[in-house]
Amino acid sequence: MKEILTHDVLFGLAITIIMYKIGVMVNKKLGVIANSLLIAMIGIIGVLLAFDIPFDAYNQGGSIISGFINPATVALALPLYKNFDLVKKYFHIISISVISGILASTLSVMGLSYLFHVGAAIKQSLIPKTVTTAIALPLSESVGGILSLTVIAVIMTGIVGTIFGPVLFKLLKVKHPIAQGVALGTSSHAIGTSKAVEIGQEVGAISSISLILAGVMMTILIEII
Repeated sequence: MKEILTHDVLFGLAITIIMYKIGVMVNKKLGVIANSLLIAMIGIIGVLLAFDIPFDAYNQGGSIISGFINPATVALALPLYKNFDLVKKYFHIISISVISGILASTLSVMGLSYLFHVGAAIKQSLIPKTVTTAIALPLSESVGGILSLTVIAVIMTGIVGTIFGPVLFKLLKVKHPIAQGVALGTSSHAIGTSKAVEIGQEVGAISSISLILAGVMMTILIEII
């Protein structure tokens, strides 16, 4: 059984799709706290551990999914296009908010790294955590970060923002699409933007432009620090 799975390129692809489908079904039953992506990750890890399947064997097919990251990120520009007038009207507010969010994220990583005596490589790996994977990985590599750690940080940041973002909106009574979109796009990149699109087209549009601006801002900032 193990030999068949480890030599089948389609195994990684199939198990990824199946686990994500299960995650979506659980999410529909339990609500936002049961994040479909997190459930899929746990399920895949469970299968690999149960059958003692090396990650490289899974990734033969799993990497096919990774190839869709960039086009999926580009596709998030659709709600931006449909709501361009709204973005243009509030662009100055969005820009200031995104800059504030990126600075807060970066300073928090630097502060915690100093507090817990974290090495430079780990710190540089964590700084790009709030921007989408397509931007975070090249940035991390350019400053000597650990790519695998950056990937984990980016994914977990997106998942946490997607789970707790809508909850915080309700608790703090944040209803304006600009505020919701900027918060999700700046702090939770593409994963947060996909959630923003679910909330509404306007929120998705603001989140999309926030994601882009956050990437640009982080590209400039990481070279300075």
